[in-house]
Amino acid sequence: MSGETSAAPAVSVLMTVHNAGRFLAPAVRSVLAQTRTDFELLVLDNASTDGAVPAWVGAGLDPRVSLERAEQNLGIAAGTNRLAARARGRFVAVLDHDDELAPEKLARQVAWLEAQPAAAGVAARTHLIDAEGRKLGGDFTLPNAAEYRAFTAYSQAANFGSHLFRREWFARFPRREAFPFSSDFDFVARVAEAAEIGVIPEVLFRYRVHGAQTTQRRRPAQIADEVLIRILTARRRAGAAEPMAELPGWRERLAAAEPGRIWLRAARLCRELGLPELAAYHARRAAGAGYPVRAQAAALGALRDPRAARLFFTGPLRTHGLHPWPPR
Repeated sequence: MSGETSAAPAVSVLMTVHNAGRFLAPAVRSVLAQTRTDFELLVLDNASTDGAVPAWVGAGLDPRVSLERAEQNLGIAAGTNRLAARARGRFVAVLDHDDELAPEKLARQVAWLEAQPAAAGVAARTHLIDAEGRKLGGDFTLPNAAEYRAFTAYSQAANFGSHLFRREWFARFPRREAFPFSSDFDFVARVAEAAEIGVIPEVLFRYRVHGAQTTQRRRPAQIADEVLIRILTARRRAGAAEPMAELPGWRERLAAAEPGRIWLRAARLCRELGLPELAAYHARRAAGAGYPVRAQAAALGALRDPRAARLFFTGPLRTHGLHPWPPR
């Protein structure tokens, strides 16, 4: 169905789906149950084979829902870009097919962005849920734009699905296919360098943790993506060019079957690139994965830098004076 109406909606919710199974239904229901109703839900069936999409996003579901199908799996980055190019809303949210929005999410975040015209987007706090929808606890979230930006040198400062952005930022910073498992982290790091991303101190998003999700099945590849994004982010923030041509060779160096070994290799790579803080950060991660002696040896050159040494021993939060909200 087309989902087209004469008036453009305030919000476009983008959902790229590949074999969502039973999790698609609650995700779609959470969008349709929003208290702010002037939205469109754009769904890309990314060459699914499980039948979940036609069952839940088929004819007659809701006129605000629009469905298209890709003949082959485009991946999350290209799929999101394809949907973002069709979005008509002033604001855009990206929802994974196994997560859920709180009913008031769009209303609260649209109101916040309308009151903060200089902000590029706004995040919210998150609850983790299990495969059956039971609450597992709160997720990591930093409380303001300054702390948010600082932490994007290392990782995401809030769950990506908790965000709402102005649509123009998706045109300015398309998701990059060079990072098939972490293009969301790359996106928020770049946006946070150009404009404020605020945070609402309310739980407005539910992130599902289950064994079939990509972050569980492809963790080593995701870690490699994250390492490369950290390196590019450090280069940009130092005023240097992004060495995109180097990424394939660096990725090959990082290839490993276990996270601890990837972090060791990342520490050595960052030391070679003259990034002592990142070398210390990755050595710290390797130490936490069971490589303490080798991790310290890998970071030895970096630890001559006092700030890098502090980061290795105390972590990025204490080094940068960041204060995440305690989980709810």
